[in-house]
Order: sequence, then structure tokens, then C-alpha cells
Amino acid sequence: MPEYRMRLEISHIGSDQPVEMIEETVSSDYEATQQGERNLRNKLAAEFRKAILYHGYFAEIPNSAIELVDSRPRKFDLMKKTSEWWDVLNTQALWLEISNSLADVRFLLGQARGYKSLEPSEDKTDDDSKQLRYYAHFAKMHYLNLAVFELVKIQDLVVRLLFENLGGPKLIHVDQTDADWEKKLTLAAAKSGLKNQFDSGSLQKQDYDEIVKALDCPSTSRHQATLVAYRNGVIHRLRPSVDYPQLFTPLEDRVGEPILDASGKVRGRKYTMWGLPDKPEFYFADLYTALLDYLKHIIEMLTLLKAIPRLA
Repeated sequence: MPEYRMRLEISHIGSDQPVEMIEETVSSDYEATQQGERNLRNKLAAEFRKAILYHGYFAEIPNSAIELVDSRPRKFDLMKKTSEWWDVLNTQALWLEISNSLADVRFLLGQARGYKSLEPSEDKTDDDSKQLRYYAHFAKMHYLNLAVFELVKIQDLVVRLLFENLGGPKLIHVDQTDADWEKKLTLAAAKSGLKNQFDSGSLQKQDYDEIVKALDCPSTSRHQATLVAYRNGVIHRLRPSVDYPQLFTPLEDRVGEPILDASGKVRGRKYTMWGLPDKPEFYFADLYTALLDYLKHIIEMLTLLKAIPRLA
């Protein structure tokens, strides 16, 4: 049974602080090969670098300047209808879930950026560099895709926040005994319900205008189209290629390139069989920039909603 021991010394260069040492020993039933142990060594060294760099990247990720969760105790009028208690209690619960999701997004983006920093340059083709490149890339994509899911989910949670705050089915008519009723809580349905409540007089004009203004914030991001295209690919289609097209699944092109005659009419089509793309559909740097910008607009939306007294 092999035994592995890792020793970490933490010292501050140029400082008189004593050196701190941490040692960890792990036994394993798995008999690793020499190459496997070499890969393990390289991965642990890379994880150490990532752990140090992560905090710098995390600090650059946008965050809410206000506290989204109100910890103050809530007072209830026992003479009120039970539905009104639900409105208040569930609103607070949704703010907690939104706050946790925002924290998840920031953590995941920081991890993705940290792993990206580990990827060796393209000109390094030795075995160690190849192994590290693949390891860092797949870890990077894992965290990046989770961040995309969570970022989109925040908008879904905002719709649920409005649903709970504005009387549930009074905002969006749904049968909550139906197992799939939450699928009907869409942004379009929420905007329609808000308009109906405004027209009926149950929602004041100021609240209506401020909620609609907040909901429109994400769409003002100049990177919205990039985020939506990538999200749709990850969720509904083949995963879009990022950085390294050879690591993703290509399909044969059914459309091909048109062959035109002298008059410009299509006389046939040209197809490339077993052709691998020479560049990815997305680059991580572009996606990361798009996500940070979109996150700023999401935070702006949450800030505006939190400023509305009935939603706070």
C-alpha cells in the first residue's frame, strides 16, 4: 500500500515571521505508475499556484455593494390573511437564495480564472505541459459552465421573488398542485402579470416602473448575445468549443459551401469530410469578460429591486 506525504512550508520573503509548516500523509490502495505519480506531483504544484492566485482574481469579480439579506426580525399582524404572511416570508427566503447564488457565481468565476492561469503556452508540447494543459482546461470549463448556470438561475429566482411577493398566482396564474408549475414562471409571464396588476390598480405606478426598469438591466449588457449563445449551446445543444477545438465534439457540415456559376446561381455545394475546425467557437478570455459585464448588470438589477420598499 503506497503512502504519500506532502509538506507545505509557508514563509514570507523578507520577513522575520517564523516559517509555518503543514504536513499531510495519505495512504492509498491504488498502485500508481511512475508517470501517474509524476502527473500527481505536477497537479498538486499547479493547485498550489491556483490557490494563491485565486484570491486576486476573486477580488476583481463584481459584487453587490449592499446587503441583499435582511436579518432584522419581521413583525406580523395576526389579523392579516395567511397569504400576506407568505408574501413576506417567502420574499425574504428568496433574497437569501439569490444572495447565495450570487456568492456561488463569484466563487465559480474565480476558480475558472485561476485554472485558466495554469494552462501552459501553446508552444510547450512536452508531456508534462500537455497533461497540465488538459487538466487545467477541463477544470476551467467545469467551473465556467457552472457559473453560467448559476448566473442565468439568478434571473429565474428574481421571477420567483416577484411571484412570491406579489401574491403568487395573482401575478402569474399557475396550478401549484401541478408538479411542473414552476416552468411557467418566466420573465415574459412576470412582465405580463405586472402589467395586469398595474392596470387593475393593485400595483402602484412607482413600484411598477421601478420593477420593470430593474428587470430590463441585464438586457442592456453589450455581451448579452454572447452569454445567451453560449448558455444555449451548453444547455440545449453540443457544448460549444472553448480555446481548444480538438477537445470538443465536431459534427459533419450538412449545408456546405455553395458553388456558383458565372451568373451567381447555385450549381452545387462543396463539403469537407472529416474536417476539424481550425479555431474554437469561443475563447475563454472573451467569455470571461462577457460574464463579468453581465454580472454587473445582474447586480444592478438586484440593487434596484432591493431599493423598492415592498420587495426589500
